[in-house]
Amino acid sequence: KTPQLWDLKERIATVREIQNAIPKIATMVVEEDDIQALSELLDESIQGPVCIIGMGTLAKDTRVSFAQGGSCITYGFIDASSAPGQWSVDELLQQLG
Repeated sequence: KTPQLWDLKERIATVREIQNAIPKIATMVVEEDDIQALSELLDESIQGPVCIIGMGTLAKDTRVSFAQGGSCITYGFIDASSAPGQWSVDELLQQLG
């Protein structure tokens, strides 16, 4: 599921403070509000690089749009998808140029 926006922000802050790493948030999207929360999180994550990914059928387009919007990593598959809503590498290359 996708946690509340405040919870996601807290998780990112914790990773940055304690682990000094690039935070990765990957959540299952079950409704449009989940996409909105992840999008807001990406918009507000200006303190450094972050990886935000939505999973599931509803979130497939976020694999491209979040990468275009500043998420520093996205994932694609070569032979078989390893997560719901994942694009093939070929599809990602076409979409991202």
